[in-house]
Amino acid sequence: MRKFNFLFCLILIICMLVGCSSTPTSSNSTLQKQTTQTNTSELLNDVESEDVDNDYAPEYTQVWECKDKNFSFKFACKYGFKESFPANVTGKYYETEIEIFNTWEPKGKYDGKMSVSTDRGKDKLYNLFDGEYKLSENDDSLTFVVRKVYKNKIDKHGVKKNDKIVFTKVSGPKAQSHENDDKKTNSDFAYTYNSDTKTLTFSGKGIIRQGIEDDAWTRIKNPKNIVVDSGVTGIGDFAFYAIDEDKEIAGEVAARNYFCNIEDIKLSDTVSKIGTNAFYGCKSLKGIKIPSKVELISESAFNSCSSLCSVTMGDNVEKIDSYAFCNCKKLSTIIMPNNLKIIGYKAFENCVELSDIKLSASIKSIASDAFIGCKNLKEITVPQSIIKIGIKALGYADEREKVDEFTINGYKGTAAEKYAKDNGFKFVALD
Repeated sequence: MRKFNFLFCLILIICMLVGCSSTPTSSNSTLQKQTTQTNTSELLNDVESEDVDNDYAPEYTQVWECKDKNFSFKFACKYGFKESFPANVTGKYYETEIEIFNTWEPKGKYDGKMSVSTDRGKDKLYNLFDGEYKLSENDDSLTFVVRKVYKNKIDKHGVKKNDKIVFTKVSGPKAQSHENDDKKTNSDFAYTYNSDTKTLTFSGKGIIRQGIEDDAWTRIKNPKNIVVDSGVTGIGDFAFYAIDEDKEIAGEVAARNYFCNIEDIKLSDTVSKIGTNAFYGCKSLKGIKIPSKVELISESAFNSCSSLCSVTMGDNVEKIDSYAFCNCKKLSTIIMPNNLKIIGYKAFENCVELSDIKLSASIKSIASDAFIGCKNLKEITVPQSIIKIGIKALGYADEREKVDEFTINGYKGTAAEKYAKDNGFKFVALD
């Protein structure tokens, strides 16, 4: 037994000496490379499993890193950078944990915008830098051009305006495209228009795709009612994107349409998809009932529907994506679906009349800024199920000001109590 102990100790000492001898001591660049590799390894092992929508499943996780800086991050999205992120994108900048927000806005030579920030506690969000990015043709590298640098306590690595930070995808599958999805979709729908009732009716099967110049239904003047009959399975991206003036979409000037006057939308129970920006800017829409088969309310689906006051969601909705109901300024009360798990970044931003929220017992995550600008939301009850509440997700009138006397009802030892304490909000413990 003593012999065994002696051999074990000898082996342990040898391993320690080998470890010490392999540690770089004289080269900053070698240290930097080693730290980046460690960061990347941590990111690979930190795949979130709570995302419930197939487009954001963990198997789509990509890890990106910068070659010449300690800068790495990961996210899970079927469509890669060609769709805004499903939630906070996490990573590391040197030794600092960061969050990244992305907007896919192709314009000129850039594909979108990125902002990098870090949470330093005590309700303080430190912005690091903002800029624009361009993807390579094969989507395996990304050039981030810094446009604005914020001064703060951790600004010590010399990032300057107009710096180019080049990221390389080091792991994860190649992003798919919506175009490929559309090719797999059997779409054969027809439409009729009743000029007396101003009702536009769709029938047939498949997904109503984005309206383009050749689609005569996009040029019908001032329809007030949309009816989607049984058989149609989805509302595609930008399908009823309301444009009341010339506007750029995907880098091209889109022709004006007349969807701003739509007041009522009836969707059949066969509809299972509501795409990105599907009803963006339908400022006359007053109410919507989401069919029971819909699991995801996509990014900006009802963004800027400024007259929307009533929303009824089927219980199968599991995620409300980023900006989904942003700027719906007349939305006052909403009951969340029983199976809802994720509320995305700025999902209800500037819903200024929103005064009552009932969260389901299945909720897992509320992303940063989810309810920022909801000035009349004075109180909220947070279930025990929640495990993450993002930066300024609740109780903020804007980026700087809190909602007066905001109260969180929740359970001791949960994310709700921690968020209330970190942000200085009143916390009422539930039994």
